[in-house]
Amino acid sequence: MQATKAMFTQFVGKVKRTDIVNPTWLVALDSALKEAEEKDPRIKQAEIRGATPHPSNDDPEAPKPHLSVIVKDTDGKRIGTFHVHEDGTSELSQNSRWKVKLEEC
Repeated sequence: MQATKAMFTQFVGKVKRTDIVNPTWLVALDSALKEAEEKDPRIKQAEIRGATPHPSNDDPEAPKPHLSVIVKDTDGKRIGTFHVHEDGTSELSQNSRWKVKLEEC
């Protein structure tokens, strides 16, 4: 399985894309970023918040670990946060104001 890098997203922050060593998680990350870029063309940067999948801080009952990703515009302004799961699914963080913006698109 080979990861395909998202076309337009620049990775920023301390955690680099290459810090994620599990190829399944890389494919899930790239897929989620590509989908997010298609939904919101303002997304130009992604900040991965930890290279190790972790349980949700927003929802302690959530069954699946995830990677948290903050997406930003060209100027580095935060657009929103989403969680990427190993199975390739992703969801907006429950406290993300971005959810409203995406629903308007």
